[in-house]
Amino acid sequence: MSDVDNKELDRMLQQAFAASTKIYQERGFQRRVGFGSRPALVSVDLANAWTRPGNPFTFDQDAMDNEIIPGMQRLLKACRGIGLFF
Repeated sequence: MSDVDNKELDRMLQQAFAASTKIYQERGFQRRVGFGSRPALVSVDLANAWTRPGNPFTFDQDAMDNEIIPGMQRLLKACRGIGLFF
C-alpha cells in the first residue's frame, strides 16, 4: 500500500494538525465565546427518514423509540417552558 509506517504517519498528521490549529487560532477561532445573551436550541435531522420504522436511514429503532425521540421531546418541552427559541 504505502511505504509510510504508522509512526511516520502519526508524526505527519500531528504536524498537519498543529499547523491548521495555528492558522485557526490566528484567525480568531478556537476561543471561548460563552453562551451569548439569547441562547437557542438547534434541532437537526429528526425527520421521518431517521425516526420511522422501515426507513433505510433508521439505524436502531429501539434506541430511537425509547431514548432519542423521548429525550428530544423532554428537551423541547423544557426549552418551551422557559421561552427558549428553537
